[in-house]
Amino acid sequence: MRGIQLGSLEEARRKIEERRSQQATQGSGTDFWLRKDDLAIVHFICTGGEGDPYFDTYVAHEYPASGQGKYSTLKYCPVESGHDENYPCEGCREGIKTKDRMIMWFHVYNILHANLKGTESFPQVSWSNKVYFNREVNAPKVWDTSAWRESAIDDILMLGAQLGSLHKTRINLVCSGEGLSKRFKLYMEPGSEPFDPETYEADKQLIRPVVEVLRDQLVTVPTVQNPQAMSQAAVPGPGGASIPPFVPSGGTSSVPALNIGKAKGPVAVGEPVEPTPISTAASKGKKKDLF
Repeated sequence: MRGIQLGSLEEARRKIEERRSQQATQGSGTDFWLRKDDLAIVHFICTGGEGDPYFDTYVAHEYPASGQGKYSTLKYCPVESGHDENYPCEGCREGIKTKDRMIMWFHVYNILHANLKGTESFPQVSWSNKVYFNREVNAPKVWDTSAWRESAIDDILMLGAQLGSLHKTRINLVCSGEGLSKRFKLYMEPGSEPFDPETYEADKQLIRPVVEVLRDQLVTVPTVQNPQAMSQAAVPGPGGASIPPFVPSGGTSSVPALNIGKAKGPVAVGEPVEPTPISTAASKGKKKDLF
C-alpha cells in the first residue's frame, strides 16, 4: 500500500498562513479594512442628504474581551440607535456599556498599502509623492467604524457641509497607527471628478441599506477590530467597469504613478489640507445628519 507523501514544513506553514488570513478577513466579502499607513482612494456612495440609506450613525454595546490578548466585541443596539425601541436587547438588560459608531458604503477604487504582509504581492505605484503597493478593488465596500470624538466623523460632517453632496469629490482615506491607537483622516482629492452616475446606479444594485447590514449583526456578534492580516481580493467593478490603475510617470523612477478616473491627463495631487473639526454633538438615539 502506497504511503501518504508529506509536504515540507515550509509548505505546510505557507498553506496554513494563507487559510488563516482568508478566514480572518473574508467576512461577508464586503468589509473594508485598512492597515497602518495605508491610503484608500474612494467615492462615498451616500450623498449625505436626509434619509440616505447608505450612511448612518448607531450605538453598539461593547462586550469585554474573553481573555488576555483578545479584543472586546461590539454588538449593534437597535434600541439605543433609535431604530427599534421595542427590540429585546440583551446588552440593555445587562447594562453593557455603549460606543458611538458609524457605518457607510464606499466605492473603493484602490487600497494603497505601505507594506506587504505574508504572501501578498502587489505592484508598486507612486501616489502623492509616496510609494505604495497597489491593491485594485473597484467595488462597493462597507465601512463600520468608531464615531467618537477622535474618529473621522468630524471630517465627514465638514465635507458634507462644504460640498452639499458627498458625490462631488473623490476621497483619500488615510490610516495611521494600529490597535487602539488607530486613527483615520479623510481628505478631498484636488482635481478629482465627481462620482460617476452610472457606477452609482450599478453599485445600488449590489448593496443594501446600512440598517439592514447592522441587523445581520443581531444573529452573530462580530469582532470589529481590524485583524492582523488582511486579504481583500480584487473584485471587478460593477457592470464590468474598468479603471486604469496607473500610468507611467515619465520620470527616472521605475515606479509608475497612479492615475485613477476618466481624466485624459494625470490628476494633479497636492499636499492634503488638514480638515477643521466641527461640533458633532447629538442626542442619543437620533441620527446625526451630515448637514
